[in-house]
Amino acid sequence: MSRIQKLLKDTAVYGISSILGRALNVLIVPFYAHYLPVNDNGVIGVVFAAFVFLNILYTYGLEAAYFKFTSGKEGRIKANKTFSTTTLMLLISGITFSLTMSAFPAVTSNLITLNPEWQQLVFYMAAIVLLDTMAAIPLAELRLSNRPYRFAAVKLSNITLNLVLNVIFIAFFHWGIVGVFLANVLASGFQVLVLLPVYFERFRFMYDGQTAKSLLKYGLPLLPNGLAFAATETLSRFFLNMMEKGQILALYGNVIPAAERAKLLTPEDYGDYVTGVFNNIYKIGVFMMLFTQMFRFAWQPFYFNHAGDPDAKPLFARVFLLFTAIGLTAWLCITFFAREIVAFPLPEGRTLLPAQYWFALPIVPIVLGAYFLQGWESIFSAGIYIQKQTSRLIPITLLGAFVTFLLNFLFVPHYGLLAAAWGTFGAYFVMSLGVYFSAQKIYPIPHNWTQIAILVAGALGIFALWQFLPILQHWYFELLLLGGFIALMFGTGILSYDLIQTLRKRQGE
Repeated sequence: MSRIQKLLKDTAVYGISSILGRALNVLIVPFYAHYLPVNDNGVIGVVFAAFVFLNILYTYGLEAAYFKFTSGKEGRIKANKTFSTTTLMLLISGITFSLTMSAFPAVTSNLITLNPEWQQLVFYMAAIVLLDTMAAIPLAELRLSNRPYRFAAVKLSNITLNLVLNVIFIAFFHWGIVGVFLANVLASGFQVLVLLPVYFERFRFMYDGQTAKSLLKYGLPLLPNGLAFAATETLSRFFLNMMEKGQILALYGNVIPAAERAKLLTPEDYGDYVTGVFNNIYKIGVFMMLFTQMFRFAWQPFYFNHAGDPDAKPLFARVFLLFTAIGLTAWLCITFFAREIVAFPLPEGRTLLPAQYWFALPIVPIVLGAYFLQGWESIFSAGIYIQKQTSRLIPITLLGAFVTFLLNFLFVPHYGLLAAAWGTFGAYFVMSLGVYFSAQKIYPIPHNWTQIAILVAGALGIFALWQFLPILQHWYFELLLLGGFIALMFGTGILSYDLIQTLRKRQGE
């Protein structure tokens, strides 16, 4: 097997396991929606948003540093020393962070806007993040030592156990939110247990100060970029959770059922409620995220493999055109059928998501658009990676985080859910533009923006017709609209069978 074939094979295993893992995690959303109150779903959303930040803080770039210093022949020779030093650093700092969180639960819960009623969840958070941190380096070692199937087995078994325990603790034991986080603690602990053979293989009771300095020198500068990415993805939950009761009732008092309002006993419950609605409807965007992620797994080895080809830049331009065409078709399709998705019938007269969540459906096309732009950013960044100038990405990511913060800070108190969704969209829009212009300076690609404009205008025009003519919001008209968009692509010559065949052939090379 050639090196390229092996790369593609490993990429497929990592990609499928990652995508399958995300898909399995999405399966739990309808379960939470039916078995837990809406405001409890908001509490879960806030804590899981905090996990994104905490995981980055707890590892502070050392996972990436471990990849850097243990790859290659020389790195593999020193792998035991680097593994041991990194593990001890993360263990000591992780225990310190978790003890600090546990010692000051009120401070921690205030920082993440957690409802004071659920302050005890801080202890579960401290345990979960610590355990996940202790799994990070063994998982990195599996990837470095070319054991993709074992890596995938560990990740998927963790997620599956988590799902099973959630069902047992919530549906049968009726432990509610506590059951959610107890399941996470046990699943994270199980993951560390199954990774013990990697510890036995690599860990020695040694600590090398020079190695530690090198790891920190490489890893710490990555921390701001990681936190900025976390802000782009999750900051909206915290701003929604901070909305005041009066603001929420002014915006949604007529759509929150009276029976639901009766369950909201404190002002904080209202913030949890809108966060829960947003968080679960936001998950519909996972369809576009999975599409973008699948593309990215194939795209990264593709552009490295073909960067030296004489027609590399025109080839990459055709990839961008094809991604835009397929992505916009997916955007229209999921937007059109979002209501059918949430209303999908389940046994006992239930639907996939209960009706009290549906008033947030207008955020779906915005969230889908944000993940579509994430795909554009991935395509544009190829030139930056090819030219090995990845430092250009740091200020762009920080700018995206600032845009997210600004839009949420200014508009969420007045426009609620829509503003939170636009905050994410705005961040990815700014980042995709920033990456495009930065990459074009060092690796110009001749994109056909006229054809791209036709595609975007056509998709937006069809969406506007659908949005403002309710008669079109039936599945048979929606299929006709999708057919019209596909006909536009082929009728204008933007897409052709020859183009698709050419790209498929080059992917196989």
